[in-house]
Amino acid sequence: MTWNDRISWLALASCMSLWAFVMVVAGLIVIFDLPNRVGFPVRLSLLVGGLLVAGGQFLFALTASRLFFPGASPRLTGVVELLPWAVFAVVACSAFFWNN
Repeated sequence: MTWNDRISWLALASCMSLWAFVMVVAGLIVIFDLPNRVGFPVRLSLLVGGLLVAGGQFLFALTASRLFFPGASPRLTGVVELLPWAVFAVVACSAFFWNN
């Protein structure tokens, strides 16, 4: 691996990790703070925030983890990449069927 490859690898990993972190933090803000401050509907904030959190976790699992652990088992990485979407599906179903 040449010096340029290492620098581009590090730049990609740090950008993707930072973007995933921003998505997760924005999702948590939408879930916990937006309904109280703006009067945003709780169901909608759970859906949007859950989507942001799941997207950030998926982005980190897809890009940064594959860069840091290129020899990982495809079965393990597949499970790790599917877990955020399973969590989002549970949040979406509970938000849709939530009785007030």
